[in-house]
Amino acid sequence: MTECPSLTHISIGALIGEAGGDPWQVDTLNTELHYLDALIDQALTHDQDTSALEDNAISMTSSALHQVEALRDDYGAKLEASLTDLRAKDEALVNSNGPMTQEKADATARLRDFTTATNPAADPDARRLAGERLDDFRMANFVGPLPKDPILGGDARTRARSRLDLQRQLQQGRYGLPDVG
Repeated sequence: MTECPSLTHISIGALIGEAGGDPWQVDTLNTELHYLDALIDQALTHDQDTSALEDNAISMTSSALHQVEALRDDYGAKLEASLTDLRAKDEALVNSNGPMTQEKADATARLRDFTTATNPAADPDARRLAGERLDDFRMANFVGPLPKDPILGGDARTRARSRLDLQRQLQQGRYGLPDVG
């Protein structure tokens, strides 16, 4: 099974830590804005000027927004780099010498899905389904703890692996048939 460790280790928490940010900044901002809102209400009740409080709220919100946008851009860049790396590994595997193996077939399917998912002219449903299959591959290879589903059991990784296995069986016409060993 081909793995892409760089893709599986990207997390918002790690990016926030790298950026020197506070992962609870949005909650802190929300609390501070509620406090400022109460101060503004109090000032309005006493017919006092609220412009300094309003300017403070605007400044805090703007600062938090800039940090969130920077994190989003950094996350997007790292995700794009990981996807490019995965695509290069799949292309190398597909173009390598040797017989067609299940791993090569899977890499070929991922390359086809990548092409479909990134083609703006493709059918929207085809793009969505290709993206879901790529997401399943990423999640099936995710390294790290994931929460268990209290109803279905397992976690997102095991469900993604099950969907990929079902897809493979359907493509090979083996769904519902016993494995031939």
